[in-house]
Amino acid sequence: MRAFKTTLKNKFPKLFKIYQKFDAKLSAFLHNPKKMSKLIQSSYPQILSYQETIEKLQQGASISRLGDGEFKLILGKSIYFQNKNQELKKRLVEILNRPSTDKLLIAIPQCHAGLNFISKPIENYSYVDRFWLKYYRKISKYFTQKQYANANISRTEAFSVVSLSDFRSIWNKRKVVFVVPQDGHFVFDKRIFGNIKRPRYIYCPKDCAFDAYKTIYDKCIAFNKDVLFIICAGPTATVLAADLSDLGYQALDLGHLANCYRYYLKETDIPEKEFKWKA
Repeated sequence: MRAFKTTLKNKFPKLFKIYQKFDAKLSAFLHNPKKMSKLIQSSYPQILSYQETIEKLQQGASISRLGDGEFKLILGKSIYFQNKNQELKKRLVEILNRPSTDKLLIAIPQCHAGLNFISKPIENYSYVDRFWLKYYRKISKYFTQKQYANANISRTEAFSVVSLSDFRSIWNKRKVVFVVPQDGHFVFDKRIFGNIKRPRYIYCPKDCAFDAYKTIYDKCIAFNKDVLFIICAGPTATVLAADLSDLGYQALDLGHLANCYRYYLKETDIPEKEFKWKA
């Protein structure tokens, strides 16, 4: 099914839009949007603001982010660039169940789907709306904390609230190790990273990076504790940031930060569409 959706989206975009509308109506039939709206608005955890989240990173906290991809893996599903994996599922659940501390922030996305179910016609539901409509009841069982940090801190909308200088202050004149996919789409944008002291790189597989987790982890812990890790490796980044933080490193799971900044400036398309990944 995953391969079918990906092929449909990339090769037959018009048919994919028809499929999306059908999927939204089917989800609405199976999961009452009005009831789901009330459930989300009454039970979704409190999310720190962008500014609160960035301030904690400036103070030295690490961050592990979970979003729709990690949630699908928790539910036993594969995603475009990572096959389902029982050990990965276990680790993601463990992280989601951890409370945030001054050393490590556990972050999930803001959720506006509950309001969108009321304000939008079904055929205009976004991917995010359809995701929450379909999976909220299942994934909400894993939300054991009342508050999480803001996983959208590295997404496009963050740049409307948080200044670029706020991000740059985190790694100003620091030694930075980037953990990024080999032949992937990571962009070293000097507007964002031009003030770091010295960049180093650890490359991981572009697909199914968690399968090589021990190798990636061992390469990371060979560095001194004064380095800052910036990790752009999908669900593997979620786990790695937490593990490195537990060892005393500052590690940031920042996903498509640089690519989202370019999209914010209207220099490119959204990362998922640009890379032909499933949104």
